[in-house]
Amino acid sequence: MRIFVLTVIAALLWTGCRETNPVIEVTKTRRLTLYDKDPAGNILDKPPLGWRTIPPTKFRDKNFLAGPDEKIEIYVSNVNGDLLQNANRWLGQFGQQPVANLAEFETLMILKRTSILVEAQGTFGAAMGGGKKEERENYALIGALRPTNSSLLSFKMVGPAEAVAGLRTEFIEYCETMKVMDVTSIESDEEDSE
Repeated sequence: MRIFVLTVIAALLWTGCRETNPVIEVTKTRRLTLYDKDPAGNILDKPPLGWRTIPPTKFRDKNFLAGPDEKIEIYVSNVNGDLLQNANRWLGQFGQQPVANLAEFETLMILKRTSILVEAQGTFGAAMGGGKKEERENYALIGALRPTNSSLLSFKMVGPAEAVAGLRTEFIEYCETMKVMDVTSIESDEEDSE
């Protein structure tokens, strides 16, 4: 009888020590990131492993942080205006003089279309991440602009100059290796531009 009572007490103690399913209360939510959903639009990209995807913001369709201490911002967006106007705006963010001709820029192919590569270095005087404007010394920009039928596809990387220089090849490869899931949309885009 004593063994039976001890077994029952042990069983009661053992079941009382088990953790029940905790109640989870959601106190914060976040926007879905690119890893949570299908790629935006019909563009499929493959960012390098060192880039951390963060939620898109008002003017940024794809948003990444990279480099030491994640001080480099990389983003993709659609912008209005023409190539030269936008390239000169970017140069102006570094206090550089506007250029008169697109031939002064290096070119690359993005989604089957010739695009321009814009590079600047110095004191960066534009707002980053939608925040207030702050001047940042020894910063750099590498950006690419690809024309579409109605706007420009903008790829921009901004951060400390040395870190940006270290990711230059990665950034250009990212831009050049983008793919379109629906091939007919890019082919019709190309036909319209000829």
